[in-house]
Amino acid sequence: MLKLYTAQVCPFAHRCRLALTFAHLEHERVEIDLADMPDWYRHISPNQKVPLLEHNGHRIWESAIINEYLNEAFPDRNLLPQDPLLRVKFRLAVDWAGNHIIPTFYQVLRNEQADAAERMHKAIADMPQWLSLEGPFWLGDQPSLADAAIYPWFERWVALEHYRNFQAEWPARVQTWLEAMRNHPQVQQEAGDPKRYVSGYARYATPAKV
Repeated sequence: MLKLYTAQVCPFAHRCRLALTFAHLEHERVEIDLADMPDWYRHISPNQKVPLLEHNGHRIWESAIINEYLNEAFPDRNLLPQDPLLRVKFRLAVDWAGNHIIPTFYQVLRNEQADAAERMHKAIADMPQWLSLEGPFWLGDQPSLADAAIYPWFERWVALEHYRNFQAEWPARVQTWLEAMRNHPQVQQEAGDPKRYVSGYARYATPAKV
């Protein structure tokens, strides 16, 4: 039995919830309060973070590693296409997002670097080159680990709008991807409350408009 330790506000844990849902894998979930992490969880989590996956007596941590494990352990669930080139594109896209979207998201939110907003606009403008031409999802006509890896920060975009009044100009291909994700039943199943994202990210945005 798979068991995922998660936190609703955490985008890294969201990656794994999406992957498990896309794969239709039965699993147990344990919600961890990140603001008041229980001692028992500190003892079992090597990095004292979420997500953490337990499977067959083993513990696996770090969201990208967990999702790659799910793909390897359950190869019939089609979390990644079989085409080796598309798998390379997946890894390159996740690496690009990890260098340009994710860190810049927090820099804009914290208002800690003067050029962060400009760099985020540049990253958004560059996004179409990383997306499949066919779409509507990242690698094609079905959601995959690429979508699971990158979308959680876009669901939390409301925090940038609320605290920094950051208004993105989405290229048409990105808008198509966002709409496909927002309208997908499994993504909706895992969606969080926007108000909870705003309150959950308040500590990153200090000092901020509340």
